[in-house]
Amino acid sequence: KVPSILKRLERLEEATASRRPRPTLPHSRFPTDPIAYAHQILKIPYLTPDQETILRHLTIPPKRVLVPSGHDTGKTHIASVAISWWVDSFDPGAIFTIGPRHDSLKDTIWGEVRRQRARAGLPDYFIGPSAPEMRTSTDHWGKAFTASKDASLTGRHLPHMLFVVEEACGVDPIWWEVIMTMFDASLDHAQLCIFNPTDSTSQAYQEDQRAADPDGIKRWHRFRLSALDHPNVLAELAGKPKPVPYAVSLETINTAVNDLCEPVVLADKRATDIQWPPDSGKWHRPGPIFQSRWLGLWPDVGAGGWSDALWNACLAGPPPDFWNVDLGKRRRTHVPMAVVIDVCPAACCASVSVCGLSST
Repeated sequence: KVPSILKRLERLEEATASRRPRPTLPHSRFPTDPIAYAHQILKIPYLTPDQETILRHLTIPPKRVLVPSGHDTGKTHIASVAISWWVDSFDPGAIFTIGPRHDSLKDTIWGEVRRQRARAGLPDYFIGPSAPEMRTSTDHWGKAFTASKDASLTGRHLPHMLFVVEEACGVDPIWWEVIMTMFDASLDHAQLCIFNPTDSTSQAYQEDQRAADPDGIKRWHRFRLSALDHPNVLAELAGKPKPVPYAVSLETINTAVNDLCEPVVLADKRATDIQWPPDSGKWHRPGPIFQSRWLGLWPDVGAGGWSDALWNACLAGPPPDFWNVDLGKRRRTHVPMAVVIDVCPAACCASVSVCGLSST
């Protein structure tokens, strides 16, 4: 009987707590200004212009922000700022951080949240010394969710919910669907997705290609972070010190260009080639790793055999050669050579893929 009595007392406590006046959060002065919060409450001395833009658009409809990004450009840093801003500004409110690996969430985003709050002397709402979770009540919390069990998200509906998706290319499509069923702009929800654009077969790629609806209504704000445009790199190119500690450096970029790009002569230059260093007259052709992990671009060689660059080249270039393809008694057609055709071993059917759309 003792456990039963304890459970009843817990339910009674929760019921009475929901009727008590909710205390004002001690650092809730900037619910519509995350940049001011970052500087004045979180004591962040410097945000890049791109980081300020990302934070600002979490308050601008549709309040959904995609950030394809290169390495060491501050995407994790700005996601951590957004988490602290949300937990200090909205009660009731909830934060869902979602990623393919629990350890990565715990050590990167939530580790950065801990460091930022400790430096600023902000309240420690964490439930344990290393747990990726903050909580003050049943309807005011933030927590890490590993993208393996979509059911763990369903059924949660609160005002002011923030969804932060880390390594979004590795998150299964079912999670994107679950988030969409929960997302409600009328309840002041927001979503931030950060990722290296490595996999053109991912749901992140599909969302990136559909940043606006066919009728032109914006579904996402989209901001690409290229390591080559980072303030540290620009400052060092000008002979000045890096303004952002622990972020990308000019030396790192120089090494990546040498290792992951192919030198090209001016006569062979393509639109996707880069001049590095700037105004040097030296041109380089980025490989797929450099494109996705340093420029924040989907690679020319897509993971599914197609990519933005190939499609744009077909549109801009001369008409492609055509094959005659016999589809049996039903019809005969012509297809461009860029189309991917996979014929089964028995030669009884073929899978045809054009720009991600397939038929058999």
